[in-house]
Amino acid sequence: MAGTPLDLLVFGQLPQTGPDEAALTALKTHVAEASTGGASALRVVMRFMPVGNTSVLKQNLFRLAATLPFQSVISNLKKKLGIKVGDPLFTYINSTFAPAPDEVLGNLYSSFGTQIGGRRELIIHYSSTPAWG
Repeated sequence: MAGTPLDLLVFGQLPQTGPDEAALTALKTHVAEASTGGASALRVVMRFMPVGNTSVLKQNLFRLAATLPFQSVISNLKKKLGIKVGDPLFTYINSTFAPAPDEVLGNLYSSFGTQIGGRRELIIHYSSTPAWG
């Protein structure tokens, strides 16, 4: 077997390199800030809008950590509306689709957030009965 770079690539014998110290330092800093609520801990602004005959919230604008799953939104919304744990609550993003409970709020916010005035918000419609397919 020849020792050219192409031969090494084809046979899976890539040369070993050490870790990049700058990348490791940046990663450690990012993890430390996220775990302590530092600068990288972002909050998602959500506006809740009722559909049909569902109760209206007194306060419809909330902020939650971007790292939370969407299930936490459903649980908190049920609590605020006085809906029992076993009873259904249907939630939709921008009156379009129902996100998976394990979807991360930050991903939904960056992909489907709406610019309202000077602020970006994630619009969440909610209903006690199915509203959209």
